[in-house]
Amino acid sequence: MRSGHHLLRTASSPECAAFGWRIFFLISPDAILLAMKRKLVAALGMIVLAALWLSPTGCYLSRGAWEEGKILARRQPIAELVSDPRVEPIARRKLQIVLAARAYAKDSIRLRAKDSFTVSLRPSDAFSTLGWFNDPLLSTSLRRDSIDLVNTVIHELTHNTFYAPSNVAFNESFASFVGARGAAAFFCSRGQPLAAARVESEWQDEKILGAFWSALTHTLDSAYKAHPTDREARLAVRDTVYARARTILVSDVAPQLRTVSPRYAERVPLDNASLLARRVYAKNLDLFDAVYAREGGDLKRTIGRIIALAKSSPKDPYGALRGWLGPPFTAGADTSTVHDR
Repeated sequence: MRSGHHLLRTASSPECAAFGWRIFFLISPDAILLAMKRKLVAALGMIVLAALWLSPTGCYLSRGAWEEGKILARRQPIAELVSDPRVEPIARRKLQIVLAARAYAKDSIRLRAKDSFTVSLRPSDAFSTLGWFNDPLLSTSLRRDSIDLVNTVIHELTHNTFYAPSNVAFNESFASFVGARGAAAFFCSRGQPLAAARVESEWQDEKILGAFWSALTHTLDSAYKAHPTDREARLAVRDTVYARARTILVSDVAPQLRTVSPRYAERVPLDNASLLARRVYAKNLDLFDAVYAREGGDLKRTIGRIIALAKSSPKDPYGALRGWLGPPFTAGADTSTVHDR
C-alpha cells in the first residue's frame, strides 16, 4: 500500500494516478478479506471432500469406481475375439449371438448402441455405463444360455437409450420389459420360434412374480405403518407377513409358473433386502405390457411411447403411463396385498 500511496502523491499524469489507485485498490483491506474468505471456503471444501472420501459411502463409491475403471480399461472388441482362434469356440459362438442381438436392437427397435461393443473376460456382473462408454459384456454373462444372454444385452442397451433420473425401479423394470420383448422378437426374426416361446414363458413368469412382490411390499408397508413406534411389534408382524407370503408363494403362485422350479418358491429368501432387490426389476410390469398391447405389439413404437411419457412426468413416470392408458390403470397403483391372493 505504501507504493500505491506514493504513486498517488507524486504522479503528475492522470495515467499514473489511475495506475496508483489500482494498486491501492488491489491491496485494500476488503480485497484481503475477500481473499481470506476464498481460501477458507476452499479449505472447508477440501475438508468436506476428504470426509466424504474417508466415510463408508465414499470408500464404497471410490472402490466401485476403481473396479469399474479396471473393467473398462481391459475391454476388448468383440469382433476381434470372435475371429481370435485362441478364444474357446463356445465363447465365440455366444459372442456372435451378442453381436447379432446388438445389431437387431440397434436397427429394428432403435436402441442406442455404439459401434464397438466390447467384452471384458473376467468374473463380474453385467452393468451399463449409461452411454458414457461402450458397455462391457462381462465373462460371467457368457455362462448364460443364449436366451438369457440376448435378454441381458438388450436390457443393458435400454439403459443406454433412456434412463429416468432418480427412478431406479422404473429404469430397471422398463429394461426388463424391453429385454424380454426384444429377445422374443430377436429369436422370431432368426426363425427360432421355440426360443421365442421360451422367452415369452419366462416373461409371463416374471410378471406373475412381479405382481407377487408388489403385493408383498404393500402388505409389509401397511403392517409397518400400523406399528410406527413399537420396534418389537414391527419385527413380529414382519415375520408373520413373510411366513404367510411363503405359504402363498408355494401353494398359489408356484403352480402358475411355467419356467421356474417349484423348489424356487420353497427356497427363495424372503426378507426386506431380498424383497427390495427383486422389486427393483419387476415393478408394474403389467403397465409396460399394456402400452405394448395398445401400440399393437410394435416394440419400437412402444419404447418410443414409454420414453416420451416418462419424460413428460420425470417425477412420476408410472403415473404418466397410467394416465395415458386410462381406466382401469389410472386406479391401478400398488394396492393389492398378499392377503388378496
